[in-house]
Amino acid sequence: YAKGMDTKLPNKSGAGWVVKTQKDRGIFYEHFVLGLMEHTGCVGFHWFKFMDDWPKNSEKAKMLSNKGILDSNFTPYVELARSQAELNKEGYSILEFLRRS
Repeated sequence: YAKGMDTKLPNKSGAGWVVKTQKDRGIFYEHFVLGLMEHTGCVGFHWFKFMDDWPKNSEKAKMLSNKGILDSNFTPYVELARSQAELNKEGYSILEFLRRS
């Protein structure tokens, strides 16, 4: 996954890549999923975190990261969600195309 630097989160936790914007997170998602779809051994995938880390105390706030589709106020990252929706909507036709190639 990719974490965007355009949030107020420090992105100190997690193993994901760091990109500039939520749009870049969407591009990363598209690229990664298309790679999975090309591989005949992949049986599925999922998005691990629905929502960004939630600050429970000031000490933990230093380690929060942009991992979710929603921020901690339940607001979606529109550019990321748009990329996910567009690719997921066409998923079966993309798979069919890839299998014929």
